Amino acid sequence: MQPVIAKIILYTSVGVPLLPLFLSVKNFKQYTPRFRVLCFLLLNAAACGIAASILNTFHIANLALLHVYTVVELLLIGCYYQDALKEVLPKALIPVTIAVFVIASLCNSFFIQGWNHFNTYTRPVEAVIVIAWSIIYYYKVLSGIASGLIRASPDFWINTGFLLYFSAALSLFTLSNYILPLDHRFNIYIWTLHACFSNLLYIFIFVGLWNYKVE
Repeated sequence: MQPVIAKIILYTSVGVPLLPLFLSVKNFKQYTPRFRVLCFLLLNAAACGIAASILNTFHIANLALLHVYTVVELLLIGCYYQDALKEVLPKALIPVTIAVFVIASLCNSFFIQGWNHFNTYTRPVEAVIVIAWSIIYYYKVLSGIASGLIRASPDFWINTGFLLYFSAALSLFTLSNYILPLDHRFNIYIWTLHACFSNLLYIFIFVGLWNYKVE
């Protein structure tokens, strides 16, 4: 992959969340509560991406943003799955999981890895949690609890986006502190791959929200 292409992918990944964000804002009043949560998830992604890019331009450390983003991201995704999986999970399970994760993340940020290091402990844990939720959603579908045409279901596209992204990113989250000190070009390739899966996630969310619109 040419460095120019890699840079284009990296920079465009900041703007890709804006596509589903604009759609979600436009149709916000039409959505049920769990789809409204996605609007805030997209807003969080866009705001943190833009803020990180600005800080990086001025050579200011921006890893603290990732610590905050991780907590907010899991909280919002958890709110989405709390409703999407209400037929198959105990009511208190997801809120308790979120609460434990938030406490663990704050302890990690303040006392273990610190705000200025990549949160390689909590990011993989977040990925595993979201992967588990997404697999449970497929169990719900296969059990016949979900109804209607699957490929036209907003939840199917959104859930698939979560599964693909967090599955691909799990190893990267785990190995980030080992990857970052390596060759600069290697880092660009790794983060370009991450940006590709990130873009794919937001495209799937866009398709899901679009299907909600036309139902």
